[in-house]
Amino acid sequence: MIVNRRTFVIKPGRMEDAWSLLKETGQWWPPGAGMARFYVTNVGAWNQLAFEVEFQSLADYERIWAEAGAKVPAEWWRRWAEVLGGGGGNEIWTLLE
Repeated sequence: MIVNRRTFVIKPGRMEDAWSLLKETGQWWPPGAGMARFYVTNVGAWNQLAFEVEFQSLADYERIWAEAGAKVPAEWWRRWAEVLGGGGGNEIWTLLE
């Protein structure tokens, strides 16, 4: 199993907007794909938002992101860019069992 963890720096005062936009993504997330978990920092870097999604394999990760990405309208991406403050990361972790 792998976990995809993505972090974003959100512009000051725009966290509620970012969270609202992320909730919209559920309508494009493919059936059977892993459930996303969303986080904001309590202690740590300011204005940071993160989410994690589990996938069975790297092939599933690639397929699901491609499928979801093809459904997201350009207008959503424009609104998302307006709340981003720059920076962040995209990590893929392998679960040790």
